[in-house]
Amino acid sequence: MPADKPQILNIGCGPDPPKGQVNLDIYPFPGVDVIHDIQQPWPFPDSYFSRINAHHVLEHLSRLIPAINEAYRCLKPAGMLSIKVPWWSGEWARGDPSHKTFFDHNTFSAFSDWWQSFRHLGITGPWLKFSQTYTHRPTDENTPFLKEMGFSTCREMAIILQRPPRS
Repeated sequence: MPADKPQILNIGCGPDPPKGQVNLDIYPFPGVDVIHDIQQPWPFPDSYFSRINAHHVLEHLSRLIPAINEAYRCLKPAGMLSIKVPWWSGEWARGDPSHKTFFDHNTFSAFSDWWQSFRHLGITGPWLKFSQTYTHRPTDENTPFLKEMGFSTCREMAIILQRPPRS
């Protein structure tokens, strides 16, 4: 991997990986650079990447902490981990049988704001919470039904965690 430009790692890239990033997936889709299970130690050096994208992959993991710890290890100081996950009560969070972990507004606080209380679990950190936003489903004819059934109009949560500049 060339060291002359900022490196971006895209974990769980899927069957249509973007260009200009190191694309990792557990499946050997065309365009995947590294085939690897992110719940195992990652095959990258410490402090190598300036950014890691984990968009709609973490919900497929049964063990979240090892993957987040590996992201911390592989990011340079001040590097960013961009996460997108389905909202726990959104209409499609539980509709995919491969989803194993569910997320709400506090999930990543154990890695950042509340790290002192959770570090006994082996969480590397603390991370700095850079931003946290939510995407809602546009209102349509199914909205009353979804609300009646207890689904949220929130579809996904996007969060950016930053490895501290000096860690």
